[in-house]
Amino acid sequence: MPSTQSKTGRLPCSGARRIRQHEAEQGLSNIPIIGITANAMKGDRETCLAAGMTHYLTKPVNLDQLYQLIDAQFDANDQPPAKLEAVASASHSKESRPPGSHFDERVGLSVCGDNRGLLVKVVKKAIEVCPAMQAELAGAIAAGDAFTAARLAHKLKGAIANFCTPQLPQALKALELEVESLQQQEREQRWRAIDEMLTTLKQELTHYTDAEQP
Repeated sequence: MPSTQSKTGRLPCSGARRIRQHEAEQGLSNIPIIGITANAMKGDRETCLAAGMTHYLTKPVNLDQLYQLIDAQFDANDQPPAKLEAVASASHSKESRPPGSHFDERVGLSVCGDNRGLLVKVVKKAIEVCPAMQAELAGAIAAGDAFTAARLAHKLKGAIANFCTPQLPQALKALELEVESLQQQEREQRWRAIDEMLTTLKQELTHYTDAEQP
């Protein structure tokens, strides 16, 4: 799956057109392009889509909506974008982390266009919404509700994948795909490991946002 591109500005159509022209000339598949603009003028959406963008959002961006749009670009196997995989691989090879660390600032900055302020906002949103999903998922596992557990595992994965090392999103993805076929004891065992990783991640995210305070 090619990486998702976001374009910002008044009407970022020229960049989208150049990307589409390059793809056509090189025989490449179209990558998803999400246009983001500060102004919401009549006809802007149609203009952006006509220029070759996949989607169009106006600022202030609703992060839940943006997450959903990015998640919708994943292929049938729901694999992370290739760019994120490459960035994660490079960051792991160049930078040592404490054992059990799950937050990856380099991946987050890549997703946020090297905008640390935006990354902090994304991380704060995750800190706000993830504990409730974590608690709901724990309840679904305990109740043996595989359908709800799979749905919540998918949502949690989408909320954290843009700033995580691969281990935790992959564990959530495996739970999403396999929970219905697992025996209850194995579901609970899988969940205990994921729950521990999520708790560690929350501590790392809190430390990161605290450190970024002016």
